[in-house]
This record gives sequence, C-alpha cells and structure tokens, in this order.
Amino acid sequence: MQIRTFSFLIAILGLWIGQGEHVYAQDMMLTNLPSMIYKYKVEPYIRAAAQLQGMGRQAAIRQLIGLAKTAAISDSNFNEERTAILCRMLFTARPGSTFNRPSLLGGPSFLGGAPPREAPFSVEKNLNFIDWPSEPIEIVDGVPFLVVTGYTYEGYWDPRSAESYVRYCVQNCDWSSFPFSLKPEPEMRQALRKLIDSPKWRRPLEAWEQQHLTEQILLERPASVDGVVQRWDEKQGTLFLTVAGSVQARKFTSSRRLRAGMRIRVFYFPSGLEVPSRPEEAVAVEPLPKPKR
Repeated sequence: MQIRTFSFLIAILGLWIGQGEHVYAQDMMLTNLPSMIYKYKVEPYIRAAAQLQGMGRQAAIRQLIGLAKTAAISDSNFNEERTAILCRMLFTARPGSTFNRPSLLGGPSFLGGAPPREAPFSVEKNLNFIDWPSEPIEIVDGVPFLVVTGYTYEGYWDPRSAESYVRYCVQNCDWSSFPFSLKPEPEMRQALRKLIDSPKWRRPLEAWEQQHLTEQILLERPASVDGVVQRWDEKQGTLFLTVAGSVQARKFTSSRRLRAGMRIRVFYFPSGLEVPSRPEEAVAVEPLPKPKR
C-alpha cells in the first residue's frame, strides 16, 4: 500500500523589504516527482527536465544516477519509474540505432492499445511498442504524456536496474537538444488534443482514457499561508518564519539565501506532486505533514 506523504514548498512571491530582489532557487526533489500509478502530472517532469538541462549534461547525469541509486532502497521502486521517464525525455536514439525501452519496469498496459493477440511481449512484434517508441511516455510539443496505465512485473528484481538503464543511455544514446520549458495551459491543451486525435491509437479511446490523459495536465492548487522570514540557519538548513503571529521552524534547502523580513508564501502540496504557478521561484523543502485546518 502506498503511503501518502506531503511535501512542503516555499514559493518566493514577496520581495526583500525596501528592495526589488527576487529569489530564484534551482533545488530539485526528484524523488517527489509523481509516480505513474498515483496522479501522474506533466508539469513536474517538464520542470525537472528543464532544470537538469540547465545544469549541463555531466551534472544532470550525476543527478539521474543519484535518483536511480535510490531505487535500490526498499520501498523506493517508484524511483525506477521516475528515472525511466526522465531518461526518455533527456536522451534520444543515435542515428542508425534504437533507444531501448526501460524493460526494468516490466510489461506495460497501454491506453488505446492493441488487443493481446497483437501485443506479445516482444519489442519487434508488439504493435504497441512500435507505435509508442518512447514508452512509457509520448512527448507532444514538449509535453510528456503518460500513455500506459501501469506495468506487470514477473521474475527477479535487480536493485541496480535503474542505475544500469541510466548508464545504458549515457553510453548508447545522445543527449537531447530539445529544450524543455513549462507551457501555458492553452498550449498544453493543444498538445493534449493533438495526442487524443492521433491516428496511432489502435482503437478509439474510451471516455476514462481521455480523462486519464486530461488529468495529466491539470494541477490541484494547494492551500497556502503567508509568512515573514525571521532567520535562516544556513548550516542547519532550518528556516524560521512568522506565520499567523507565531514563529515556525521548517527544514529546507536552497541555493540562494533568504533574508530576515522577506515576505514569502508557504504552499502545502499533496504527495509532492504539484508545483506552484511560478515553479522557477520555488524552494524545495523536506516532506512535512499536511497542516491541520
């Protein structure tokens, strides 16, 4: 059973009092990216891919390997999915070669897929694999839609399979030159319509399948409270801020300093799956319980 956790993000909406300085943080929590099973969303992956590309190929690869290594830890198998999706976004097949699918995930169930007789567990013969060469996703105008509903896995589980897949991509694929960036809602809906109307589907999509794709571009806006920074203990990674008249302490990480008197808005996000409307101004902090109302 999956345990639902809550992540705490601080979106920097305010300014340093008396000055016009914005705070931009590039910290990432790749392990908080949505899994394929629970409320997959495109925006967190677009943001993560853009940040990884922004730090350069070698640094990004180190981040991916770090994420993949956590997949070897008990109860962290969702990081295999996150690793596979990011690899599919950030790498491309070299000319004259193929980009192997992430077989570590198992056998997929596709949306609008071919019937079982046309979908044997063979990359060469399974029409679904042929139709969706970037499985488990299909990138439409820079939007990574999930085209599977899940995976079936049988056999021995290799705890190093995610790391092996990253190293396979590094050695056998090219780093993608496509620059990922967040899209306004009209552009994402246009990409969604293009995917739904695609002739690649082996059968007409049912209503629930179209809804499944639609929900991938929708974000549930979280509750928020406003606060004022009192002190930041950089060494301990602890932020002290005043919220509703009381001082609260929160663990967090930031690549930029927060200053006393800075006004910020605190967001609470279910399962770390959501991002604020201005994610490039977000500071990621460690998971915390959802606040009581």
